[in-house]
Amino acid sequence: MIRQHRSFSLAVLILMGLFSTAFADWQSVGDGFDYQYFRIEGDVPNDVYVSRMLRSNTNCIIESSIGQGKLREGRETVTGMAARYNDAINWWGQEWGKRNKVVVAVNGDYFNLTTGVPTSGQIHSGWFCWPYLFYAGGSGFVWTVNRQCFLGGNVDCRPATRLVRFQNGNTAVPDKVNDTRNSGELVLYTPQYADKTYTSEDGVEVVVEMTRPTVVLPGGNNYSEGTIREVRTGGSSWIPFDHVVLSGNGGPATVLRNNAVVGQKINIQMRIVDYGTTGLVPTPSMDWTKAYAGIGGHVYCLKNGVITMEWDDTARHPRTVVAFNDNYIFFVVVDGRTTRSFGMKYSELGAFCRDYISAKWAISQDGGGSSVMVVNGQIMNRPSDGTERAVANGLMMVNVQPKLTSTLFRYAQQARTKGTTQIRLGPGTHFPVMATVSDGLSVTLANHSLKGIFAKGQYWCRGTVGGYTGWISQSSLMRTDPTTTLWMAQ
Repeated sequence: MIRQHRSFSLAVLILMGLFSTAFADWQSVGDGFDYQYFRIEGDVPNDVYVSRMLRSNTNCIIESSIGQGKLREGRETVTGMAARYNDAINWWGQEWGKRNKVVVAVNGDYFNLTTGVPTSGQIHSGWFCWPYLFYAGGSGFVWTVNRQCFLGGNVDCRPATRLVRFQNGNTAVPDKVNDTRNSGELVLYTPQYADKTYTSEDGVEVVVEMTRPTVVLPGGNNYSEGTIREVRTGGSSWIPFDHVVLSGNGGPATVLRNNAVVGQKINIQMRIVDYGTTGLVPTPSMDWTKAYAGIGGHVYCLKNGVITMEWDDTARHPRTVVAFNDNYIFFVVVDGRTTRSFGMKYSELGAFCRDYISAKWAISQDGGGSSVMVVNGQIMNRPSDGTERAVANGLMMVNVQPKLTSTLFRYAQQARTKGTTQIRLGPGTHFPVMATVSDGLSVTLANHSLKGIFAKGQYWCRGTVGGYTGWISQSSLMRTDPTTTLWMAQ
C-alpha cells in the first residue's frame, strides 16, 4: 500500500558516496537478463542483489505471480511461485499459448496475514484480477502489452469503473472483483480467484468463456468479449483458465436470470482511472490500457532521478525494490537485520538505485522477512527469517517460449482414458484438478483454439468425460481405434 506523508521533511544524507563497494561484472543468467552482487562496506554495510532485464530484448517480459495460483487464501514462497509459473502458458502477444521461462523472481506487495490477499491491486497475464486501493498515494509498478513500464499514480477502480453489457443491450455493474459475495451483490470472478467461486447456493451464476482476459481498457465502446456457456442456479461454479463467472445474489441474481442466455455474447469493461501523484516530484496520469502485469507497491523512493523524501525514513530493514530507466528494469533485494547487512532506509534505497545502477524510478515492495530474490530457481540473498517466507504475490522476469501444439488428436473424435486420469481447469499441472476419473472411460475431444497445446512438459487436450469438461494430458488418452492413422488437428 502506498501512503503519502506530504508534511514530512528531512534533509537527505546520502551515505552511498562514503562507502567502498565491491562487486563483479554483470553475469548473464538468461537471454536479456543479467545478475550482479554488490557488497557495500563502511559504517552501514550491506549485501545487495540486483537482476536486470534489457528492455529492448523482445524475448524478455515482466509477469506477476500469485501464491498457490489463487487470490483466495493463497500464500507461497517465491521459489514455489517461480516453479509454478515456469513453462506455464501466458497471454503474451495478446494470445494464449506461449510459455514462461522464469529467470528471476522477487516477492511482491504487502498482504493480509490472516487472509493472504495482497494489500493493493494486481494484474496477471492481462487479467485485471484484484482492485487497487483508491487514491492511496500511488499504485505500483506496471508492465504493458506494448512493452512500456511505469509507476502508477493515485487511481480509481471502484465499481463505477466496471461494466457488464448483455447482448440485449442491458447492463450491470459488478460490486466486487474476486471477493466474497454477500447478500445483494454482483461479483466478477476470474481464474486467479480460486478453482471455484465458493459462493452460497442462494444465487445465480453465469459462466462465460472469454476470447481474452479482462484487460484494462479506456472506456467508451472498448470491451473484452465472451460467450455465455452456462446459467445456473446455485453456487461454487468452476472457473476454467479462460473463463469468468458472474455471481449474483438477490437483485443481481434476478438481473442475471433475466438477461443472460446460453450461447449469447457478453461484454466486460474494466477501467483504471489514474490521477498521477503529488509530492516533491509530481507525476502525470498514466494510461493503463492493456496492462499485462502489475502489483501494488509501497514507497516511491525515486521519481525521475530524484529521491522523494516523502516518507518516514528512520529505520533500516531488508528491502525489495523494482526500479527502471530507459534501458533496463531492475529487481533489487537488500539483506538486513544482521551485523553484516544492516538493511536500508528509503532514502538509501533511492540513492543506491540512482547512483549504482543508474535507475530513474524505483518503488519498494514488501520487505523484512519477505524480501527474497530467486534466479533460475536459486535463492541469491539471505532472508532475514532464516528461511524463505510464504508471501501473497511477486514479480518475475520471464523469457517467452514459443507456442507448441500437437496434432495427435482432433476435434470431435472419441478417445479413452489410459489409466487413472486427472481433469484440470486449464492446460498444465499448475491448474487445479476438477476430477479424477478411472481407466477406459470414453472422452469426447472438444474444439478449442489451444487443442494440443504444450505446457508444463506435456501436451494437453480439452475434452468431456464423466460429466466434466476440462483439460487432459495427451499422455492420459488413447485412440479408440488403435489402427487409425494420425489424426490431424482441424
